[in-house]
Amino acid sequence: MGHKDYWNLYAVSAEAGYSKVLQENNIDLSATLGVAALDFEINTGNIGSKNLYGNASGEVEVLTAEAKGDVKWGRSGYGFSGKAIAAGASIQPKATISIFGIDISLTGEGYAGAFGAGLDVMYEYKNGKRKMNFGARVAALFGFGGSISVSW
Repeated sequence: MGHKDYWNLYAVSAEAGYSKVLQENNIDLSATLGVAALDFEINTGNIGSKNLYGNASGEVEVLTAEAKGDVKWGRSGYGFSGKAIAAGASIQPKATISIFGIDISLTGEGYAGAFGAGLDVMYEYKNGKRKMNFGARVAALFGFGGSISVSW
């Protein structure tokens, strides 16, 4: 249920995915698995002009578990990203600002009734765009985390 551009509400959602690229001088592996009993997403859409705009989004999940990992080494980028967290409830607000093609995103994460951890240290190159991402999260009953991402 929802409006695809601005909000979505899912009762029992699940996601799973896997991709692999193994070539000479290039390794790009990723996998994700997640479930939630209730998932609510909201997005403002872009606000501003062509060269200067921002947007905000958020996600709230109830009874959720997620595991994901990503490793890149070579033409597609360098680094790793991993996360494994189960929570009674989670919230993830995100804000992005774009200034003449440079996008800066800040993401926060909060957890209740949770256990798990994650770490992101990644430089990516895809479809002519470069992106750097740094983040960490930890949860033991309650938890928090965040990340910053810059792309150009």
